[in-house]
Amino acid sequence: MSKTPEQLERDRDRVIALAEAVGPIHKEIQRKEQEKRLHDLLGKDHLKAVDKWIAKQNDPAIDRPEAIRRLVEIGLKVKK
Repeated sequence: MSKTPEQLERDRDRVIALAEAVGPIHKEIQRKEQEKRLHDLLGKDHLKAVDKWIAKQNDPAIDRPEAIRRLVEIGLKVKK
C-alpha cells in the first residue's frame, strides 16, 4: 500500500524536524570531541597559555583552533 501525498508530506516534515533537532546536538558533540583532542595533544598547561593569549586579543571570533593556527604562524615567522 502506497502512502498518500498527505502522509508523505507528514513524514517529510517529521524528518526535517528531527534533523533540525539533532543538528545542534551534533555540533555540541563535535565541539566536545575537538576540545578533548586539543587537551590530549597539548595538555592542560599549554591550553591555559593558549586561553590567556586568546583573552589578550581584541577579536571575539578567536577560538582555540584559530588561536593555535595563529600562534603556529607567528612561531614559523619568528623562526625564519
